[in-house]
Amino acid sequence: MAIGQAGRALGPLIFCTLYWWAGRETAYAMGAAGMVAVSGLVFGGLKVPPGTENVGKKVKVVEKS
Repeated sequence: MAIGQAGRALGPLIFCTLYWWAGRETAYAMGAAGMVAVSGLVFGGLKVPPGTENVGKKVKVVEKS
């Protein structure tokens, strides 16, 4: 929880500083790159929960004769 609080406190401060120091285009480009990086890390690190590998897949029923 402490990391989240630090992020909420420092995020706007860092972004505003970057905005005034480097300009609007650079600040928004850095923000977009950060969001893409975080999304890549999240979706790249997701794993299928155990026991749900076949959920939603059609199962072929084989009749015994």
